[in-house]
Amino acid sequence: AGVVQSQTASSVNKGYLGNTIFVEFIYTRNLSDFKNSFDYSTGGYIGYSIFFSPKNSLDFRTGYISQHLKDSGQQASGSSMNIIPIHFGGRYYFLNDRVMPFVSFMNGINIIDQKVVGQVTTNIEENSIVRYVWQVGTGLKFGITKQFNFEISANYNSSFYQTDNMMTGLEYSAGFGYVLK
Repeated sequence: AGVVQSQTASSVNKGYLGNTIFVEFIYTRNLSDFKNSFDYSTGGYIGYSIFFSPKNSLDFRTGYISQHLKDSGQQASGSSMNIIPIHFGGRYYFLNDRVMPFVSFMNGINIIDQKVVGQVTTNIEENSIVRYVWQVGTGLKFGITKQFNFEISANYNSSFYQTDNMMTGLEYSAGFGYVLK
């Protein structure tokens, strides 16, 4: 009986958190002067969380984000901006139970592929640039089972796109995770 109680207590203490593979879908409402050109972005992340204490994780993610031009005429002409994020950071979870509120910090680089088609002439400018990005946020993770979870979050992010035109925004995400046990 002592062995059974010990194993039960051990699994209860582990809670719903553990090394996790996750997928998130995002929507970002752009802010500052950047919103004059690009209204919002959509995309997603795939990543991995490593737990180094019962309430702290180190997170790595990459994905694909597409910026949506405000002026539909430019978008129709073939102008576009797509981003491949490569981010790392961490989270602090206040609880390790079925509902787990957290705060997060991420940083890394965005690889930005942009194509601008001139409206007056047919000049096409294509280039790729790399810019530093950081993000702070908060969210809730819900343990559906001990191995599957669902999460939502709201984040403020800022990317050093151009000196006079910072790529800032409010990012909203929802996703699923699979805890490796």
